[in-house]
Amino acid sequence: MVSPEMRHMSWVLAALLILMTAGRGMPGAQAAASDAVAGEWRITKAVPAPWATRDEVDRRAMRKRVGQAVLFESTRIHARAPLGCGRANYESVRLPSRGLFQGGHPEPADVNAARLGLSDNAVPTVRVSCDSGVFDYHFVDADTVLLGMDNVIWTLEFQPSSPRRAVQGFLRAHFAGDLAFTQTGTARKLRWLTPAFAQAIERYFHNPQPADEAPLINGDLFTASQRYPTGFEIRRVSTTGRRATVVVWYQDLKRGLTFQLQRSPGPGWRIDDVRPAGNDSLRKLMGSLAPSPM
Repeated sequence: MVSPEMRHMSWVLAALLILMTAGRGMPGAQAAASDAVAGEWRITKAVPAPWATRDEVDRRAMRKRVGQAVLFESTRIHARAPLGCGRANYESVRLPSRGLFQGGHPEPADVNAARLGLSDNAVPTVRVSCDSGVFDYHFVDADTVLLGMDNVIWTLEFQPSSPRRAVQGFLRAHFAGDLAFTQTGTARKLRWLTPAFAQAIERYFHNPQPADEAPLINGDLFTASQRYPTGFEIRRVSTTGRRATVVVWYQDLKRGLTFQLQRSPGPGWRIDDVRPAGNDSLRKLMGSLAPSPM
């Protein structure tokens, strides 16, 4: 039996692959690639690269970098050098095992890739070119990437460290694209949502709707408006144990929304629901519009 979490991750990864494939050569390719890594990640593991000898690995430096944060923004990366850099340009590519880690993966490349969890022969990768160099981030899954640097393979995991950063990251990605509530647009932002919230959205989009009729949810779900605002302001953050609320104000609309978040041991804070006013719940709304189980 497949757990809800695994179904969620499969859907996230499938959406990511579709975006990365469809975005190549299109005007939105830079934005799609940027969205794939947008937000805060943390270096959680480091192992000597299989192509390096023992003397070529600075183990002390390797241990010191584990635990550090890497924050991806649209044109800049905030991190310890050399990962931190300006004038960042993002590109989506799909690489065979022999092309991983900028061609440094030794033979048998497919066997070594499988040991790292990169068993696909076309590994989705975000290539970042900036003023400190070129870096390839290879996706193991939607929340885990591998990077080869300084004869070390680094594991980075998406893990927003606070409710404020989680909502900021989500809304920055949201405002960078089309604000309409569509399956493609939502797929770019799934990593900020809990599995339960993501599954509620998935069920809604599985509800057949006539092509010549307006969608049941017409407008922007995450600002509760058909007149899209141009920006946002975080007004208040409240945290109790593993739950938090973040009040966001949209100046153009002269109103705000309350984002409800949950914290899990692995991926950190994720958005679990959005309440436009009073006791309204977007998850409850989508549940009422979703098709009934057979």
